[in-house]
Parts: sequence; C-alpha cells; structure tokens
Amino acid sequence: AASSSSAASSFRRTPTASWEQQPGSVGHIVRTIWKTEGFRGFYRGYVAGIVCYGPASAVWFASYELAKKELFFLENGAEKDLTPTAVSGLQLVAGGVAGLLCAVVMNPFDVAKTRIQTLDGGNPADRKLINKGFFHLIKWTAQREGLRGLARGLGPRLLYSVPSSAVTFAGYELAKKFASTTKEE
Repeated sequence: AASSSSAASSFRRTPTASWEQQPGSVGHIVRTIWKTEGFRGFYRGYVAGIVCYGPASAVWFASYELAKKELFFLENGAEKDLTPTAVSGLQLVAGGVAGLLCAVVMNPFDVAKTRIQTLDGGNPADRKLINKGFFHLIKWTAQREGLRGLARGLGPRLLYSVPSSAVTFAGYELAKKFASTTKEE
C-alpha cells in the first residue's frame, strides 16, 4: 500500500519538484525543460522518487515500532502500568526517533533524487549523469563529495522530520485510542 501510495504521490509531485529546486522564474524553467527535454523532462526523477518514498515509509514505520517497543520496555515493559501522559510522551519520543532515523538513512537517496531533478538536461555532462541513473548518481556523489555530499540538506530535513514525526505518531496513537474506545461502547 505504501509503495502504490508513493507512486501516485510522486506522479503528482515530480513535475513541480523539477522546478522548485532551481533558480529563476517558473515560466523560464518550464520553457527550458520543455525545449530541451520535452514532456519527459518534467518527470525526470519520478522513478527516483518512488525508490526514495517507498522504502522511506518502511524505515519510518519500522523505526517507530522498534523505538516504541524499546522505550516502553525501558519503562517497565507494560504500557498499562504507565500514566496517559507518560504513554503520550514515550510515543512522541518514539515518533521523533523514527523521523530522525528515516531522515538519516534516506538522505543520500533524497540527495540523488533532487540532483536528478535539478540537473540541466541540455548540458551534455549533466545529461550523461541523468542517463546513468539514480544509483550511479549516489556513487558519483560519494566519490566526489564524500559523506558531506550525501548528507547535504540533512540539517533542515531533521528540523522538519523529527518534530513532525513525533506529532504525527502521537496523533495517530491518540486517534487509534479514540477509535478503539468508540468501538467498545
């Protein structure tokens, strides 16, 4: 389900991602992409997006469940023995951990996806990189820029991912609790 959802959202998001990351007016960027690459240019990075977002969902959910399990174990192993505030706090922390792990693990893939989308399709050297593909671009970035290149943008990504994941999972757990309470009545 997560992979098909990723494919659908990437299909909608990919064309705008191609020009959101580039300097200049949207009109100029759209005309340049159309002129140099045609319709396909707007979907450059679509497959890379799917490669990023599908596994990211798996890492995110698995990290949350693992962090939640470990945190509750550290707190005496039984959720029922904790106050509602303690449970919510542990869920917030587990969600933040999931956001952190997902961002760190998936960042090199996101760097490559963004580069594929923002390379100049009219430039022969860039075109060659685009044609070699997503995984080649990860290797190319690592060889030329090392870990620093693969970690590009990680700071802002963490500033967004950690708190938003914490709130998302805490909200999810709260909604799940209300749904099960309503079902029991």
